[in-house]
Amino acid sequence: MSRSQFIGGSTLSAKAVALSGSTLWMAGATILPDFPFTPNTLTIPNLGAAPLPGAYLGAVDFSQPQPPAGTPSIGCVLDPADQAPVGVAARYQLLTMYGTGLGPAAGAAAADYVTTVLGGVNVNFGSTAALLLYASSTQVNLAVPLVPFPQPSATMQLTVNGIAARQRALPLTFASPSLFVDFPDTYSGSNSPGIVAVARNADGSLNSAANPAPLGSTVSVYLNGLAPNPQITSAPPQFYTNDGWSVRSTALVNPFVLGVNLQVPSPLENNFACSLPSVCAARFTLFDVSVDSVAGFPGVASLGAIGGFVYVKR
Repeated sequence: MSRSQFIGGSTLSAKAVALSGSTLWMAGATILPDFPFTPNTLTIPNLGAAPLPGAYLGAVDFSQPQPPAGTPSIGCVLDPADQAPVGVAARYQLLTMYGTGLGPAAGAAAADYVTTVLGGVNVNFGSTAALLLYASSTQVNLAVPLVPFPQPSATMQLTVNGIAARQRALPLTFASPSLFVDFPDTYSGSNSPGIVAVARNADGSLNSAANPAPLGSTVSVYLNGLAPNPQITSAPPQFYTNDGWSVRSTALVNPFVLGVNLQVPSPLENNFACSLPSVCAARFTLFDVSVDSVAGFPGVASLGAIGGFVYVKR
């Protein structure tokens, strides 16, 4: 009988693999935070999801029995903004679970942002109920709840009509920012190819190659994992940018998603390429310089750089 186990993450460079009885051990290096962390080991409360080199040591025990038929099975947990696997998470960060038997056959959407039981589904982080946005048999969208601060990790437990999936321990951090990007749109020019952000022009219309933003106008982009934690502060994150861009304002779109209003340079300075006669793909970069002063903790810088492309008129 064949058995498999999904580990997750995108950047593991395996250095050693060893089989001891029914347990497979793996060790290696990883450079992105989307690889699973082990809570309460090397993770500390003020560790952010920065792209720093790290080490991985994991074990898969194939002697464990198969769960009973009908048990919900979580295949992976992703960040819905950029579909990256989740390593650490921030309170109020949106997450998406994919798997089988996760909820009702007909998907159910929440009517508000305070729903904790949806279509027979509930998700707890320790003793704190997560906020559910959508539930179906293959997908559950949720927000990490306000687990009491400064608890460094929580056990995530999905239950469907009283039947529990296997638990997953998830480290918690101050901020875990990601940019909502426009799948499957990517820009592949010769200058800084990369992802295209979900963005709205100043008139509220969606930004696209067919609907670019004028030079000097304002575009709005959206971030996950950076909503202010009311246990700590109500102040929004603080950003600076470069290459002629400027941050005009920030505002919560809902309790979990932060909108950032950027003014397009006029004229464009760097990190742009024009593939059409009148349209350029212009890259912006946001540097998060927020600092939270927390009782018992020093000031904590929320994270590094987040960036992508938007379309602008030449």
